[in-house]
Amino acid sequence: MKKIKLNTILHLPNRHNRPRKQAFRTWLLIISLSLCLSLLVFSGLLANKYFIISGHLKNKTACQLCNFAPVSIPNSSSRDAIFTMLTDFGAGSERLVRSLRTTGSNAKVVIFTPNNVKLPKWVFSCNVMQVKSGPLTERAKMSPYKMRWEWYYEFLKKEVDNFDRILHVDAFDVFFFGDPFPFAKDRNGLYFQMEDKTLRECPYNKQWVLACHYDVNRYKLLGNIIACSGSLLGGAKPFLRFIEMMVTHNEWPLCWGKGFDQGDFNYILYTELQKTNISRYFMGCNSGFMTYNYCVNKNRMLDDKNRPITKNGTIITFAHQYNRYKVVKNHIISLCNV
Repeated sequence: MKKIKLNTILHLPNRHNRPRKQAFRTWLLIISLSLCLSLLVFSGLLANKYFIISGHLKNKTACQLCNFAPVSIPNSSSRDAIFTMLTDFGAGSERLVRSLRTTGSNAKVVIFTPNNVKLPKWVFSCNVMQVKSGPLTERAKMSPYKMRWEWYYEFLKKEVDNFDRILHVDAFDVFFFGDPFPFAKDRNGLYFQMEDKTLRECPYNKQWVLACHYDVNRYKLLGNIIACSGSLLGGAKPFLRFIEMMVTHNEWPLCWGKGFDQGDFNYILYTELQKTNISRYFMGCNSGFMTYNYCVNKNRMLDDKNRPITKNGTIITFAHQYNRYKVVKNHIISLCNV
């Protein structure tokens, strides 16, 4: 069988055109490197592209407040922020914004949205900033819960120096009875909202951890207390560092669906964060900073002044997942008439 030489195909004679052959290879290398560089730059631009629409609290009468007396004295500034992400602004989101303003908190509300979301005009009179972070892709639809962390990360890589403290919250089931920032005294630390049950005791949390993480003693990990990914409070730079560890770790893309960010959240908290110098603070069910799911006495949710309370009677400052309990949900709806 006749052998075909490579230089026959390229039409480059082997002996007399070596300079031309070398030039051709050099040209191919330059073109390849240029294309790779262009793709990297273009990808980076897409990843970091966002559009901000901002509002200010020019006068308090322009922002409609709810009907309750704050349970704490405000301790926040305009450099503190509530971060949340939504694809549709509903009644729960309205309660979030208006309840925070009722507490007297000076923190701004930063709402991350897909590009196609238009917020009601009134929200911008309540010191709300909208960050349009990208298109509503199929990936974002599959897990907006995970997508929000990536959007926070891309935003904070450029903007972190504009913030002192940040509280991340879910957009549809959170209510403030007081300014949350007095809880965050250490700006070099992070404050986690604990559910006072182990990961092993909850079938959902157990699945979220076991389905995606393979590089640790996963069954030992399950002995830790559930940290709710519906909130994260702390200094802006520790907040960014935690998110960076979460969205860049190898197993982040493996499970992309509803709820799985809580598995990643707990994985990073109990395996990676402890390797840093960031202080960790755990706020349990009776702290007043509470997720309702496992933390309530179903027979006594309100005190004699109609204020939501924890199991031991502590008045709640921050309520998450209140919509799971009709008594509390109806009470909160009545406070804001929405």
